[in-house]
Formats: sequence, structure tokens, C-alpha cells
Amino acid sequence: MDLPVPIMVPISVDGEMLLVRRIYLGELEYLQGDWLDWNAIQTAMKQLIVDLFPKAHIEMCTKPAVEDGSNLLASLPARLIAADRLVSAPDVSLATTWWLVLVLAWSTVLATLLAVSGLVLASLQWNERRASFVMAVTHELRTPLTTFLMYTEMLTLEMVPDPKSQQLYLHTLRQEALRLEHLVENVLAYAKLERGRSPQSLERVSIGTVLDRAVPHLERRALQSQRKLEINASVFFQFEVRANPNLVEQILLNLVDNACKYANQSSDPRILLLVEETSDRVSIGVRDFGPGFPPKGKWFRPFHKSAEEAARTSPGVGLGLSLCQRLANQMGGSMHIDSTIRDGACVWLRLVKLEAAKAE
Repeated sequence: MDLPVPIMVPISVDGEMLLVRRIYLGELEYLQGDWLDWNAIQTAMKQLIVDLFPKAHIEMCTKPAVEDGSNLLASLPARLIAADRLVSAPDVSLATTWWLVLVLAWSTVLATLLAVSGLVLASLQWNERRASFVMAVTHELRTPLTTFLMYTEMLTLEMVPDPKSQQLYLHTLRQEALRLEHLVENVLAYAKLERGRSPQSLERVSIGTVLDRAVPHLERRALQSQRKLEINASVFFQFEVRANPNLVEQILLNLVDNACKYANQSSDPRILLLVEETSDRVSIGVRDFGPGFPPKGKWFRPFHKSAEEAARTSPGVGLGLSLCQRLANQMGGSMHIDSTIRDGACVWLRLVKLEAAKAE
């Protein structure tokens, strides 16, 4: 019976590549082999893969490989190194590798959960603010609309024959109409800012020009609440700032409106319009003698008043100061509540003095 021919096995010995097999002649055992020209084989193999791996190396394995064998040749004890030879990485056990993979995986999961939680929390806060805004605006609209409906019905049905009473009712209707107009203008202005509308153009304007334009409207609003507007700014009329007169007027009207609402019970009816200047800023302040700002309030946060707060305090939805701050920022300015005031409140609008703007 013929014995099967043994297969030659490639081995490397002292940097030489051999093909070796065991053979038997009678009872004697021999090693039979062929010497391979490794340099020629290496050169031929590199030519076959030069298009895919231009910097590859094929090296002989002189000891058992520690890697997974994915880069070992199938029939020869050699391995493919796809790039220039790098410093050998330290031997890392399989258990250590799995721990690293688990740590990275869980870190990714936790980071994703934190990001999702942040988005959910921000969404909930926005929905809560939006709901509070809707409730507050609804309350603000309901009161004047109820007054409109009741008074106009009484006047239409001639239930108020006295001319003085008629004038009083008409005056009340006008006051409520102005209140609604102010509310709608603030909401629309804030909506434009939220939609990212481009800011209005800024111009070179003097403080005197800005106040001459705004003061008649401020005085009219003060008189509606039996307040008196006093101006202490004539010394600074010559200073010029970089601003938009329309935006400055809207900011000052909001500040005077707040002073009228929150200081309406004060024994001192004055509302002061102040101007101060520093080396690079001109500040316009509105000062009243009411109860002032309660501590720890988020006064520049939009819609900070809920419907309940709007019902038990002065009218408003908590939008005025936030809108003022956004408009001031558009002009390169800022808003500031004077914390040193004890008897009342004072809010400052800071604008960039023109000379400082030129030097930038």
C-alpha cells in the first residue's frame, strides 16, 4: 500500500526561508527540504501589491505572531505591513482591550443621554415660557377688551346720559387703546428680533436730538398716570452717540411706562430723565420713586411674569426690559439697573459715545 506523500511546510531559520517535510526510507526518518530565495520572493510579492499598498513591506515571521493573523500570508511564514514600519505597540491583552471598548462605549452612551436630556429640558423650559406668555398676554388682552365691550355697549345704548360721564368713559377707552397699542408694539418688536431681522441702521446723532424727539411722547405717557416728567440732561445735549433714534425712543418709552405702572402709588409723582457720560459712554436713565425692584428678580428675562403675577401686580407680561436690552445690544449698547438706589428704581441705557466709536 502506497503511503501518502507528506506536505512540505514553510519555516524560517536564521533569516532563511525553507520548505521542509519528513520522509521515511525503511525504518529511517529524514528531513527533506528546499531553500527559498526570500529576497526574490519578497520583491515579486511587492510588485503585485504596489498599486494598492505603495509603501508596504513583507517581512518574515521569526516567532509566533501575537496579532489576530489578519495580515499573515496563507502559505508562507510572513506578514504584510501596509505602511512604513512603525514602532511596535505594547502587548495589550484581550481583556484590557475589551475594558477600553466598554469604557468608550458607555462614555458615548452617557454623553448622548446628557445631550438628549439637555435638549428635552430646554424644550420643556421653552414650552413653559411660551405657555406663560400666552396666559399673560391673554390676561392683558381680556381686561381692556372687557372694558371696550362694556363701555361701548353702554354708550351705544345711551345708558350714560351725563356728558361728564361720557367723557370719562371715552377717556378710559382711549387709555385702554393706548395700553393695547403699547403691548402689541412690544410683542411685534420682540418677534422681529427672535426671527433674526437685521438691526436698524445706526447714525451719528446728538443726545439733544434724541431727547427732543422722544420727550413729548414720554411726557404724554407720564401725564396719563398723573406723573410728572423732569429732565436733568441739558448739560449733556451736545454729546453725540452712535444710535438709532427710533430704538432709543422705544426703549425710553418702555422705561417710562414701567415707572408709571409700578410707581403709581408713590407720593412723589416725579419721573426723572437723567443723562451721564464717561470717557466712552453716554447713559440715559429713567428714575422713579416707587417701591423699586424686588431682590433676586430675573428682570431681563423675557416673559418672566406669569398670568397670576400679571393679575395681582401692575399690568404687563414681563417683556419690556428684555426688549429694551435686545434693542440696546443692537446699537452696541447695554442696559443696567442701578442697585445703589434705595427709594425707587433707576434703569440706565448705555450708548457708545461717537468719539470712542471712531477710535475702534
